Amino acid sequence: MRFNNLFWCKKQTPAEGIRIDYKCDTEVFYTVSCNCGNTDDQIEYSIEFDTDTKDILLHSYVKLKTDWYSKVFDEYKFIDNYWLFAINYQLMSLINGLIRRITFTWKMWVHGYVEFHTHTILNEQVSMNYAMSILDAVREMKKVNK
Repeated sequence: MRFNNLFWCKKQTPAEGIRIDYKCDTEVFYTVSCNCGNTDDQIEYSIEFDTDTKDILLHSYVKLKTDWYSKVFDEYKFIDNYWLFAINYQLMSLINGLIRRITFTWKMWVHGYVEFHTHTILNEQVSMNYAMSILDAVREMKKVNK
């Protein structure tokens, strides 16, 4: 296995930004926190050892977000009156949100899937801890389930 040559990776104990939620002989659940502090951006994942096929399964759980930045109608039309500007902004935001949701649903019905992106901000140490936690869990599960 070529991962044994990762001499440059220094795993912290306890690992910064990573929390073990649950651990048993065949599965480990982790949570990786985002540097922004928002729990909607964190990664939850589990590493499972399938005793039947002897395969390692990595399950990732993230909160997916729609493309909230896409707009059909411009929300920031210059209107001198503050109240009309506020009403226009709220109305255009509502319409854009409805169009986004309808487009999302349409893509799901027609294509059977929707493409998303998600991001989690990790500093260098947390990303190394993330990689090493996967590697350590795989090694430990192989050792326990031989």
